Amino acid sequence: MFEIREDRFRRREMADRLKIAFATAASGGLGLGAAWLAAGTTGATIYAGAAFYALFKERRISAKTREIYTNGSFLINQFEEVAENAGRMAEKVKIKPPPVFYSEHLMTPDNACTDGVNVIMGLNYAQNPTALETLTTLAHEIGHIKNRDSERNHILHAFELATYNSATVLLIGSFAAGPEEMRPILGFVWAMPVLGIGHHLLQKTVRKLQEFRADRLGVRISNCPLDMAMDLYNSPSTYPNSESCTLLQKFIRPHPPDSHRIKAIVQICKRVPDPVSGP
Repeated sequence: MFEIREDRFRRREMADRLKIAFATAASGGLGLGAAWLAAGTTGATIYAGAAFYALFKERRISAKTREIYTNGSFLINQFEEVAENAGRMAEKVKIKPPPVFYSEHLMTPDNACTDGVNVIMGLNYAQNPTALETLTTLAHEIGHIKNRDSERNHILHAFELATYNSATVLLIGSFAAGPEEMRPILGFVWAMPVLGIGHHLLQKTVRKLQEFRADRLGVRISNCPLDMAMDLYNSPSTYPNSESCTLLQKFIRPHPPDSHRIKAIVQICKRVPDPVSGP
């Protein structure tokens, strides 16, 4: 029998929050600093405007995607126990109970995700809605909603898009400037591959920490640490395992390997003796 060590839970949560905040600020500072070096205050202003516009577009796209998912899915709340579990776990973390859908539009039928409002689960979960695997997956996705991970991902993507868009605007505007003003702007444009890699690495770092935090919170609200770890161990991963994938796959994949997630779960748990029944 296992239970959560609250001291380790709080310590790791605080550390990951700080890392995520630092990585998010670094992503914004990367593009803002490059734009400022290229065109001073004008470049920084253009970058800020591009970031706000990109965030607005990200939210619009997210709303459209949510509409596609929900209109093309079947409401899983017809299973009373799933709705009850979603409501009970959402109440523990003091959020509104999320609507839970199952969909054939996900990458694999064993996959699940959230758009920050709804939980969308693969068709395999609909076949056994009362299984512990469904419970722990639902708890993980509710953890993402509680931590507002979708909103943070929109901000990170907006920072990246703003870097590309501000470079394009500055390049077009530089044709009216002299050679001296144009040189740093061309340097900004030529640095796009490096800046793109930097944004990707920061986003990957944040998403890895988001998965760890959602797992930890999911374990806490479902009170099933061993079941969640076994679910990760037994379920087929959407992404290739770190032992079998290439360096390029390791660089591209947004999620940490399942083995790392299992280790993070184990680190906040302790074994306690099973209760001994009386005569």
